Formats: sequence, C-alpha cells, structure tokens
Amino acid sequence: MVDGVTHKAGETVVETSPTTLEAAVPEGSFELANATRVVNAREASVRKSSSPGARAASDDDSGAFSEDLAKAITCEGGAQFSATGTVGLSATPKLSISWSLFHGVSASFIETVTANASLSGEVSAAGDCTFSKTGLLAHPADLGTFVGDVFGIPVVVSLQGQIYLDGKAEAQGSVSAGISGQVSASGGIAYSHGKISLISPTTSLHYGPTGPTVQASASIGAHVTPELQVLLYGVGGPVFDATTGLDFNANVQNSPWWTLTAPLDVTASLQAPILNLSTPELTLYSHTFTIAQASGPFGPLTPPTPTPIPPVETPVTTTPASGPTLIYERQTALPPEEESFEFIGDLSFNEWAEATGQPAEVDETLPASITPYKCVMLLANQSLEATQEAELAAYLHQGGTILAVGEHGGGAYETANETLSRFASSLGVGLNIRDGDDDYGPNVTYDIYPTPLTENVFSLGDNWVSVVEVSGSAEPLAGTADGEGILIGAQTVGSGTFIMSGDSNLFTDQNYGAYQEDDNGQLVRNICP
Repeated sequence: MVDGVTHKAGETVVETSPTTLEAAVPEGSFELANATRVVNAREASVRKSSSPGARAASDDDSGAFSEDLAKAITCEGGAQFSATGTVGLSATPKLSISWSLFHGVSASFIETVTANASLSGEVSAAGDCTFSKTGLLAHPADLGTFVGDVFGIPVVVSLQGQIYLDGKAEAQGSVSAGISGQVSASGGIAYSHGKISLISPTTSLHYGPTGPTVQASASIGAHVTPELQVLLYGVGGPVFDATTGLDFNANVQNSPWWTLTAPLDVTASLQAPILNLSTPELTLYSHTFTIAQASGPFGPLTPPTPTPIPPVETPVTTTPASGPTLIYERQTALPPEEESFEFIGDLSFNEWAEATGQPAEVDETLPASITPYKCVMLLANQSLEATQEAELAAYLHQGGTILAVGEHGGGAYETANETLSRFASSLGVGLNIRDGDDDYGPNVTYDIYPTPLTENVFSLGDNWVSVVEVSGSAEPLAGTADGEGILIGAQTVGSGTFIMSGDSNLFTDQNYGAYQEDDNGQLVRNICP
C-alpha cells in the first residue's frame, strides 16, 4: 500500500507498507485449480534432506515425494531404540477463497493424502526412551509453485511437504514390531460468515504386521506424519496432517497378551494471512485400528493372526463431470399443471435445460441406475421408499449431486418438507426445511453467500418460500429476500453434494422471468454443469 509520495532532487520517492489482498482488491476470488504452474519442482531450488532418500517432486509425479525413515536414540539403561522404514507421499490440494465488502471472507481447503509406508521399531535391551515429533527433511520439499490473477494482482501459491517422526519405548528386554501398507485420507475445512465447518472426511487404511518379537511386558511406538502446507506468498497458508504408524503393547497379565495397532489422525487448519483469516487446528478424523494380536494369554510366541480391517474407502466417482438432470416427481406436492393456468410451468424444466445445456428429464420413477445423471432433483416428494433412499445415498457418495426442493408451508407441502428433511438427516446432512411463508409473491434476494456454487450469482428470483435451517458441516448459499432466514443450503457428502431449497420457483419454468432477469440460470449451471 502506498503511504506517501515525495519529490526530492528531481527524484520521486514512494513510501509503501504491506497490506492485505482484501484491502488492495475489495472483492475477488481465487481458485488454486485455475492457477498456472510457473515453476516445477525440478526447476525450483530444492533443498536437500539430511537423509539420502529425500527427493523433490518432478513433472511426472507432481505433489509426490518419498523418504527413508531412520531415527535412532539412546535410551535410559544404554538400550538403543530405532525406527526405520520408508514412506511415499502423494498430495492433491484444493483451495478456494473469495471475499467481498458485504459478505466478508469465504474459503474452503480440501486435501487428499495417500502414503505408502513400511515402519518398524526395535529396542535392543531393557530401557525407557522417547523422542518428540521431528522433521525428517532438513527443509520442506518443494512440490510446485503456482500463480493466479485477481484483477491484475498476482497471487503466488507454493506447495511444500514435510514428514515428521516420533516414537517411544518401554521394555524389559529386546523387542521389535513392524507394519507395512497404505493409508489415505481426504477432508478439509470451510469458512464462511465467521463460522468454521468440517468437510466430511473419508479414509482408508490397509496394514499388515511384520513381527513382532517379545518375551515379556513391553511397549514401543513409532508414528509418521506426512504434512502438506499451502503457502500464500510464501508466508503461511492451509496445513493438512495425516498421522499414522504403529503401537505395540505387550503385558503378560492381559489376554490377549500383546496387540499391534495403528492410529489414524487427520487434522487441518485454514490459513490465509493475505486476508487476515486464521482457524485453529481441527480434527477431521481419529481412530485406532487393531492390526494383529496374540491368540490368548501369555505363552509361546506364535506368528501373528491379522485382524481383518474393513476398509473405509474413498468412494470411486462414477457420475459424469457434466450431464443430464433427472427430476424425480413421484408423489410431488406441486399441483398438476392442468389443474389451473396459474400452475403451468411448476412441473416443467425447459429453462433449466437451456441454462445447463443438458437435458432435464422429468420422471415419476427412478431408473435402475442413476449414475449417468449429473444431478437428481427431488421435487417436493411426499414420500421416499427405503430402497429409493439407499439408491440415492449410494449415488451421492459416488459423486452425484442431489437437489432437494421444498416449498412454503401448509398441507401437502408440509409433508414434502418433512420427507426431504428426514432424508437429509439420514445422510448426516445438517439441512432442514422449516415450514414458513416467507418472501410471499415474486421476490428477488441479493443475500448471496460466496461459495463455489454461487460464483457469479448476485441475485435470485423466488416466490413464497420456507426457510432452510443450516447446521453442522452444511453451509448457506443464499438467504431469503425478507432477511428472515436461509433460502438454499449445501453440504458435501462423500464425493457428492447435497443441496436443499425452500422454494421450487427458483428452478422451474414458473419463475416469473428470474432466469432472464436474475442469476437463477447461473446458479443451476454451477450446481449441474
């Protein structure tokens, strides 16, 4: 920021001081996905690790690196504790930030980390020892540098990776144990209107035992934490940690007398110093998995029997990146079109199809497979069967988009609102339609929340609505014109998106010109490209 300009001896002196991007550009947005990679990791100045196994990412494996694990310390009593192995890290970040004078800062950070690791711990003799979380790379590995543009101002983002190791041991004699396998974790944080919400995490862990050897009570543990940090202008940014490892415990008084477990703890924080945004570190996921255990009380050591771990897999996205919309109208509370001229257009979606450039198919049945559809709209349905809810839930977790459309309160509309709210609750979605009579008659709302789903949306036309209550990980998209509550909300579920609206006129052909005069068409393009 320019603080002053002086002229001396024929020269112009400009005095400046650092400022935030928000102060420089009052309104704007930034998407990491739209930024251009300007320096790849091979060309960047990569600082070598103290361990010979470290390497920088290359063009072929952007966002990935591997590292040899080797840490040895001397314990009380002269015993030696060592943790060894390898870890390979692949990271895929998603970062979105927007800000405006009226709505403040909104941001979301999502990260997917996959780590292949083998890890073992060993104590050579009786002793107690521990070492705290220590970075294995002398300097974080450079994973890429990207530049985006906000109204002519460059936004520089760099990705850095680090691997941390910690360990502990208490043993009455020599002991060793190990595991090898793969772990993946995905999740993130969203921030809007001063509130923080978690983006539903998904995890997967596959580990098998290698060992152990022990003849008495003992415990050893070693944990690795791959960490990814997104630096904005090199000074700070979002951080994502996924900690896993091994914990071996043997006690001759217990049955089973030894167990081998692996923790999985996922944390994240959302930082954007250029916008004065900072959240605390939040836990997205925390669980301890049993990998193997003794067959019973203390006795001769037998080969470990692995305990099957049902993997909590990240769903494979099978829905298309773009495609048609299915409008499911069975037992809809909206009146038949032939009942009155007033309702013509309530059950048709030609303007939706024109806005998205994809067909909008209105049907009273769900087909055998709904995965070919980019979006499925539940149109004020008064009931949903259990099999239909299961099919819809699976579609959502596979990457689909479900738009649950309710209406103003009273009669059949109330039944439909209850049905859609109950279905949302069964999915763990924090959205609920509260029957009401807001925005009576054709209205225009300018209360738009800055999110990826409302990009380039500044006004929406509606007519006689119920408000949507938002809680948990859900986020609002737009408020009512009368300022009494939320009109539309959304929440990520698995790989998909669940959206709830308190009005049907936002989307149907009975929209009083909102597709042409307002940004209803832009909204449906964002929802269902």
